[in-house]
Amino acid sequence: MKLLLNRALKAIVIAVICAVSSLAQTGRDTEIRKPTPTPPPKPPPVINRPRPNSPGGRQTTPRVDDVPRPPPCEMAEVLVRCDLPGCEVRVDGKLRGLTNDKGEYRLDDIQRGTRKIAISKEGYEGDARSFTLGCGENEPANLSLKIRPVKLRIRTNPPGAEVLVNDPPASVGRSSAEGTLEYTATTPALLVRARKDGYQSDSRRILVSPAEAQREVLLTLKPIPAQLTVGVNIASARVRVDKEGVRPLTSEPLHLAPGAHRVEVDALGYAPTTVELTTGPGEMLKRAVTLERLPLAELVAQAEAAFKQSAYENVLLLSGYAFEADPRVPAAHRLVGLTHIARQEYAKAEQHLTQALAGGEVIALPVRRHSRESFDPVKGHDACEGFLHLGKSEVEYRGRQVTAENFKVPYTQVQIAGLQLKKNVAVYLATKVADARGKKQEFNFFSFDKELSQMGRSYLEMIQRLLRAH
Repeated sequence: MKLLLNRALKAIVIAVICAVSSLAQTGRDTEIRKPTPTPPPKPPPVINRPRPNSPGGRQTTPRVDDVPRPPPCEMAEVLVRCDLPGCEVRVDGKLRGLTNDKGEYRLDDIQRGTRKIAISKEGYEGDARSFTLGCGENEPANLSLKIRPVKLRIRTNPPGAEVLVNDPPASVGRSSAEGTLEYTATTPALLVRARKDGYQSDSRRILVSPAEAQREVLLTLKPIPAQLTVGVNIASARVRVDKEGVRPLTSEPLHLAPGAHRVEVDALGYAPTTVELTTGPGEMLKRAVTLERLPLAELVAQAEAAFKQSAYENVLLLSGYAFEADPRVPAAHRLVGLTHIARQEYAKAEQHLTQALAGGEVIALPVRRHSRESFDPVKGHDACEGFLHLGKSEVEYRGRQVTAENFKVPYTQVQIAGLQLKKNVAVYLATKVADARGKKQEFNFFSFDKELSQMGRSYLEMIQRLLRAH
């Protein structure tokens, strides 16, 4: 009996132990099935850099307070525009300043949000608007004053001009025969403009206030010049307008102010022609002019005047016109010959001088003759200058300083020896001249060049051929 009892107790103990073990295993399985919680994110690693202001140059780790942060954005900017200078500018009822000469005032420290901006000026009705301003915004505030209607008198010169106001311009009428127009202004600033056909428009920007009632605004319009085109039969024609300076006449039109004008057209060797006309503003005019060639005597007179002025091209042109009328004009041949001498073109000069002498002209040619044949190239030659006057049948010598040895004889009393060389320096033309008694005297004419060198040979050779009756 006792043995059975022991066995029963032993079985109970074993059962209890198994039950406890089963419960423990169940608990462990439950723990394994639970979800694993996600760990929190790790902060970024801190990089240790040396701080520039750390003592001793040691590397230190920056703190959170050392990282710069952007400043808070609280302010906005507003450009207030008024029509007039001196406008009072208020923000939320508080006076901030006055507009400048351009009618502007800048507000650069306005708190963001909705703000009421107003302008005012004594004698005007003010203006105000609310603006919603964001952080760092910059916007204009265009406000305008109102005034009681003000009457203005607009005067234009010339009268009958169209008057326009504001921008873009709007026509408000045309000035009367007296040049006036009444206009009622309702804005403190006004742009007034006048225009008329044939005139350049004029404009003025004015400030209007009640105290300026019946103010007169003067607008002066400058006339657009008239354009005159002159057609002429001579390409080298010249023009003079109203006694102004002479200028070449081209295909470009002449610009003339409105009114009466006197236009003179001429050309070298032609008779001048005068055109009188009256021009209006901006008028386009055309005139045709035909110039007539001067008479032969006037052509020669103009060529003579041109030669005295050393205007050699004009001499040749005028003489050419003369030759068209008469190829044998002696005076024209003389002037052309002397022109070629001035240019050292002696072969051309001789041809014309021969014809001039045959026609009865007297040719004055500069030469040098040393008194009493005393030649000295070192002393210079101012005292030995003179002129050979060649005529049709006789020759005359006139010394400029020494006149005792001057002569005038027929060509038959002149004996020519030819060109020779003096002291291996100067070329000269050797001649002998017989006086009334038949006594011959040497007259040597030296080359008329500055250095008395061989450069004068051609000139003396030309004189040698001309020393004969023609």
